[in-house]
Amino acid sequence: SSSSSSSSSSSKGTTSISILVSGASECRAFVACSVVVTVAYPGVTVAAASDLTLQVTGVSLPSSPAPAHSLAHSTAESLSLTVDLPPLPAGTATLTLTKPATPTAEFASTLTVHSQITTITSLEPSVATSAGGTIVTVTAAFLPKVSSASELSVSLGPSNPFGSVTLLWSDDLSTSFTAVTPAASSTGLSFVSVSPSSPPANATFMVSTQGATAACQSGCRGGASGGWQATVSVDGMGSVAALTTRMFGSAVPSSAVSVADGTLRVAVPSLPGGEASFGEGGEFEAAVEVQNPQGSVTAATVTFVRAPAAASAVFGGSGGKVLVTFSSP
Repeated sequence: SSSSSSSSSSSKGTTSISILVSGASECRAFVACSVVVTVAYPGVTVAAASDLTLQVTGVSLPSSPAPAHSLAHSTAESLSLTVDLPPLPAGTATLTLTKPATPTAEFASTLTVHSQITTITSLEPSVATSAGGTIVTVTAAFLPKVSSASELSVSLGPSNPFGSVTLLWSDDLSTSFTAVTPAASSTGLSFVSVSPSSPPANATFMVSTQGATAACQSGCRGGASGGWQATVSVDGMGSVAALTTRMFGSAVPSSAVSVADGTLRVAVPSLPGGEASFGEGGEFEAAVEVQNPQGSVTAATVTFVRAPAAASAVFGGSGGKVLVTFSSP
């Protein structure tokens, strides 16, 4: 957890104010955050949180909800409160607690609200041929808000720019746009890079050989632990008996299901990073790279899905049953 503090002198000891973030290492922009504010030797006591007013300055506040505070304890030696902050933009927030009734008192300290890390949350499709000309829809979380497509920089790899970028929306939380893939001089695993952000947001992208295609037919969704079988149809790559497959940069086992139909069965590995790789939607798309002996490549997409988790558990009306509600992506 992170904290900030300030201090001054009082007749009984040095008055110091510390802010400790609850349940996280730091407060992040545009996400609600709770902090514990502790004042050592406050010089006053209060009976309830309503005896203190809370003001948050230095950053823009949303219209609702308002910052709220609750009293943990109050003695002559220590005053402790929990402050629930609404989603705030990045910056330095000043928290000021004031006791307006006699004897009056005021305590203030600062809290850093850190910028979010920009990530690409959706890339559809995540495979295109080296000829270029494929329209791709990209959604990025916490990309700096833009008002026009001209403010976006989108490239295949570090320096091959996409064409015809069209902005769909942009706000503090996410930005979505379409862009047309450029022609590529090489095939294989690459990446899409999006800015403005520092560093740019990147996501894996597969550049396939012209005339080669692959698509997942069944077993296309599974858990983060992997171990499931996906059936992939392949066209334009020769006999499927001679094909090899890779995921996340490493070879994965596969076998021909039907040479006549051009189908492969692929053993999907575990998701690197496990459950931590999932975004808010609870899903993660990954490419199954398919290669033939001549070096042609294409790819299909499978989707890792977060496992359902118990969201709540309550006794039923009769008292003899526990009703469990599960979340699902």
